[in-house]
Amino acid sequence: MKRYAFAFALSAAAGTMMAAANTPSVDDGVRFQQITATCTQQVKPSLSVKSTCDVAWPAGDDVLVQALTQWVCKNLGYEAYSPGDGPESVVLTLVQNGIRSLKEEAEDFEGDWTMEFEEEMTISRIFENDDFVTLDCTMSGYTGGAHGYNMQKCATFRKADGKEMGWDLVGNMTKAQIDRALKDGLQEYADVTSDIDLVDALFMEPADFENDFPLPAVAPFLTSEGVEVIYQQYEIAPYSFGMPACVIVPMQKFNPKK
Repeated sequence: MKRYAFAFALSAAAGTMMAAANTPSVDDGVRFQQITATCTQQVKPSLSVKSTCDVAWPAGDDVLVQALTQWVCKNLGYEAYSPGDGPESVVLTLVQNGIRSLKEEAEDFEGDWTMEFEEEMTISRIFENDDFVTLDCTMSGYTGGAHGYNMQKCATFRKADGKEMGWDLVGNMTKAQIDRALKDGLQEYADVTSDIDLVDALFMEPADFENDFPLPAVAPFLTSEGVEVIYQQYEIAPYSFGMPACVIVPMQKFNPKK
């Protein structure tokens, strides 16, 4: 496997260092370039800001790669991407924008203790087989307060035509069947053994639990375990519950819509 890396855009004079590493690699399946950029600035004697982005950028120009690239750019907030822009430039622009946003947050910081405001985004391939590939976008950050934030989005694409699958992955399951699979999976996640205990763990109204159970905002995605879902922080439960995830269709029963 051939690998190389380079760093660019160093600006020590401005008190800022930005670097990007580009490591193309070829393996079985879809090819990706790993592009990383980091920007750090000291904005006050006791406060620095840091923005990091680590992206698996799809390589090639077929219909699948185009669909994957569109999804990556959408999550990077750069939907107007064209190949001439260059992926390294896009990633660096993201962290530079992140630094500006963090510096705005830092304007209200008045503490005399050492603090770092930071944000990080990672886009990676988490699953691939002969027919599908799944990408993951994870975002986290901290700008003071009791705790930071975390978000995660995943999407599965059909290799044959680049279609983003979403709820097609569950096949012909009805809403009632999906609800039951979600509740069973969340019981396992919460380490409880009954719907009553799960209602308590979720802080959910019993009527909503029974009659209007919420689907996750992010569509299902495929992993080696099967079709999975993930709820974001606060989406279905308090912060202490985390980001509940579960398998709703095990791989041995996987039968997506065509």
